Amino acid sequence: PSTVGIYMRQLRSVFNRAIEAKIIDQVHYPFKKYEIPSSRNIKKALNDDQLKILLNHQPKTEAQFKALDYWVFSYLCNGMNMTDILHLKNENIEKTFLHFNRQKTLRTKKKDLRPIKVPLHERAIEIIQRRKSNDSKNEYLFPILNTGLPPKTIRNRIHKFISDVNDGMEEIRDDLK
Repeated sequence: PSTVGIYMRQLRSVFNRAIEAKIIDQVHYPFKKYEIPSSRNIKKALNDDQLKILLNHQPKTEAQFKALDYWVFSYLCNGMNMTDILHLKNENIEKTFLHFNRQKTLRTKKKDLRPIKVPLHERAIEIIQRRKSNDSKNEYLFPILNTGLPPKTIRNRIHKFISDVNDGMEEIRDDLK
């Protein structure tokens, strides 16, 4: 269902653009009664004991320390997506709150896209202080992305960052058994 849904949403978009451009007549629109399937995402949550162990873990390497910092930051910010974390800017911090728009929904046509507002936990503030960019010319909060990068470079850096965090968390998982 997940793969079918991905392809069908793309096909629907092509049809919508073709109708808008008057290439296809509205009568031939195949999505009037068709509901695009969505997959069920099975979450694999940690139990309370596992979470306590992870939150109190002392990483062995800098790679693990960095991965754990960003994972904990995501967790403390209500499961904030890593892409959204990397797109944070200093202006997204307002005293003890973080407000941001999801990168995933920025280009949608939905109206009333209100920013997400997350209270900043003390440990999240410590992580920001430890990991924030020191480059005054860089508008991003964390030093993974830089101002003025082309979109392809941004995508590559985000992909590498997520891969690095996953690798570091995998090492931690192995250490903690």
